[in-house]
Amino acid sequence: MSSKRKRKDELAARQAKRRATESEEQRCARLEANAVRNAEARSAESEVQLCVRLEANAVRNASARSTESEVQQCARLETNTVRTAAARSAESEVQLCARLEANALRNAAARSA
Repeated sequence: MSSKRKRKDELAARQAKRRATESEEQRCARLEANAVRNAEARSAESEVQLCVRLEANAVRNASARSTESEVQQCARLETNTVRTAAARSAESEVQLCARLEANALRNAAARSA
């Protein structure tokens, strides 16, 4: 195993250990801080940079999905479904309305393009 891969694995193990012991409040604070950091980074992003980032993500996802087996695909989709259901069950009515409004705007923009 390369030293770079080994370092990545060690970092992932440390993060998993830290996340296993964090409270729901700490988890929410961490996710909110991540969201703010990502939003700040993306607000300074040009349209070209946005397209490059989205294209790179699409290529990476397509590559990963082309190599996954049917069992892996089913497991991934099931995990996504459970995670989405859990997130939506904890969602307030205001959050629900905001999510649906954002979806409607995104879909309208996609259809008009």
